[in-house]
Amino acid sequence: MKKTAIVVVGEHFSGKSKTINKYLKAKLGITERKHKFTYKKCAGYILSQSREERQDFINDISKYSKYDILVLATRPKFEKNSLLQDTESKLKMMGFEVIVIQIAKDQGEDFYKTKATEIMAIISKQCV
Repeated sequence: MKKTAIVVVGEHFSGKSKTINKYLKAKLGITERKHKFTYKKCAGYILSQSREERQDFINDISKYSKYDILVLATRPKFEKNSLLQDTESKLKMMGFEVIVIQIAKDQGEDFYKTKATEIMAIISKQCV
């Protein structure tokens, strides 16, 4: 099984956390406050707060290397202080396959539900 990092990318207040906390976590059967999950035989961890809001992440990323699935949020490359490229680089160095999911602002609930379903499909494919 290949380790997979799913990076949810979107502008500030675009719905990254909503997609992850409200819809994805429900599909995984965990509450909005939980971060760890097990799906089939995979151990996973979710970081819904964007990396830019939590500056220590890049230096502290190695503690997540033990997980099979990592879901995290970041802002797009074009935003000031974006950590997307650094995050992708560090994750790849740790042996994660990185998959980026784009989130757009003001798309309505069906959009965020669909994105959570898309993320769940990736998790399902990886955790066979």
